[in-house]
Amino acid sequence: MNSNSPNRLWHGTLVDAHRHGLYDLAADWSLAGVPVEKWSDAPRFLAHERQTKWLFGDELSEVLQPWIEYSRNEGVGTVLDFSGKHASADVEYVYGMFGVRSKVTVLWNSWRPDIRPTPAVMILPDEREIGPEAAEAARAFLKSMPGGLITLHAGESEARARIGKSRFGRSIVEWLAMESLLDSRTLLVHANTLNANDFGLIVDAGAGVVMCPLTRLALSNPAPTVPQRTRIFFGTDAPLVSGSRSLMAQALAEAVRWIASGCTKIAAAERAAIALTRPLTGEPRESFSTASDLAEFLFNNINKVK
Repeated sequence: MNSNSPNRLWHGTLVDAHRHGLYDLAADWSLAGVPVEKWSDAPRFLAHERQTKWLFGDELSEVLQPWIEYSRNEGVGTVLDFSGKHASADVEYVYGMFGVRSKVTVLWNSWRPDIRPTPAVMILPDEREIGPEAAEAARAFLKSMPGGLITLHAGESEARARIGKSRFGRSIVEWLAMESLLDSRTLLVHANTLNANDFGLIVDAGAGVVMCPLTRLALSNPAPTVPQRTRIFFGTDAPLVSGSRSLMAQALAEAVRWIASGCTKIAAAERAAIALTRPLTGEPRESFSTASDLAEFLFNNINKVK
């Protein structure tokens, strides 16, 4: 396949497993005058950012449209959206308007057994706040919703990892395993600080790891050594932080890193392609048949980068 071939060859097959969509309202959008590729903790900036989390209806549709259209053109067919506290069903409806499927996400403390539509994805707190109450809610959720998933930020930064160690006396992955919350329906986002023991538990449990390499680079977080057998997904996260809307760019950045660590080019491209096309289900499955085309696309782009 020519590297300049249009992405429509795999249109609708890619899965964006971690997105903060409302941080990015348009190509030239800014918060309080700060461009989308820059983050600020200034009070005015944060106040404006919080407002984006409460958008709904037509306002929500308008602000999500640029990114949804970009993603659809790139080949993204399924999105797991983490945009905030607006109604999950409303988010799914907006994505559906543009022909993109959204996994319905609910915060752990707002989930109800009768929530619709199903299956839902429960978002748990990270190392700083997760505890017994959230764990109990997650177990009840998984028991009542066989097709549901649980997800959380895990090991995003060294600072957060230290908080977890201080609170639990163990890593967040070890704590999840102890709480019977680490299995094939668990998605661990970022995983930057996880070690070999953590990944061993992840592989044995069949849990998934969602990598966001451009966010990792933007925040100067460490990069993990990910065993070959790990179930990998990619997420775009927030362009406000990473500077990119592209899911392909995430996979390319990680493939380049894998090459630098000793993988062959084609092996790194194949692994990234399989991760891009892996369905977001509870059980491991073979990748879509488009993986080889995507691998060639990534391989050719890696050659350009190198």
